[in-house]
Amino acid sequence: MLLGTRGRAYFTGVLYTVSMAKPSSRKEISFPPFVIRVDTLSGLTQQNGDLRTRSEERLNEAENAGNETRAEQLRSHIFLGVGRTIEQYVQRHGNTTAIEAHFEDWIFGDYWKKHQRHLAEETRNNLLSGEYVWEEYTHAKGLQDWAAPAIQYCRALEKEMNRRIHDYYPKYKYYADVAQKGFSREMTLGFLIMMYHLQAEDPRPSHAPKYQEDIAKAKADWRLCEEIVKAANGNIADFATIIQRMDREGISKKRNLLAHGESVSQSDAQILRTVIIGQKEKPGILIWLAENLEPKKE
Repeated sequence: MLLGTRGRAYFTGVLYTVSMAKPSSRKEISFPPFVIRVDTLSGLTQQNGDLRTRSEERLNEAENAGNETRAEQLRSHIFLGVGRTIEQYVQRHGNTTAIEAHFEDWIFGDYWKKHQRHLAEETRNNLLSGEYVWEEYTHAKGLQDWAAPAIQYCRALEKEMNRRIHDYYPKYKYYADVAQKGFSREMTLGFLIMMYHLQAEDPRPSHAPKYQEDIAKAKADWRLCEEIVKAANGNIADFATIIQRMDREGISKKRNLLAHGESVSQSDAQILRTVIIGQKEKPGILIWLAENLEPKKE
């Protein structure tokens, strides 16, 4: 599903059934289908709220039990539903030409879609639809929940994190060029931050066996990051600075909270928007990724 710059594509009510199971021996987790059918801004806000509250109980159970795999599958399902709802709404009602011109002229330059390291089309669609809704929200009165555009910003960032980092060395496989297996987990903002902190730990025997194992995995994952950054002629210290910024701004926690049913304040959504997209005087993480890391060829 593509987002045209003039919003000419139209959808009637579309029923999507999504399975977020990973290619492993784990038991498949099924989800109820979600229906995308919105015609007004209030309908968009209501639909997105419903999508997030529908899995609230199961998400809380997974998080409280420390089952991050299941929790992330639930979050991914929620974000996909919210994202499709936003994109459908914008395709029906929006004209993103001016937004695209701003992104290309003032934020990303040639990295928008001309440079060989340009953003993926899916990333651009996420940013355009998210920013369109952001602008509509700023003119709406009494709006309390800003989760919708913030989710699109996070989806854009994670898309680029995956195609520029994780896709080089996916899980479940041994890679001869680095003499080790691929990343130990799927790529999320939280995984990057956790990996960065754990890789600096000393795996001394005084640690519990599980913690020693986690440290070993993080060190192996960090070696993969070093190889990827090196191959793109980048600086691993600069990459570490990007992760530190994400950690300092609480990006992972704010991202995870977006999947819950509680309202998200404009200020929290603004933090995600600024850190990911950036401002003229302070570039965001996305432009750093585009400038410094090569996307994996498909």
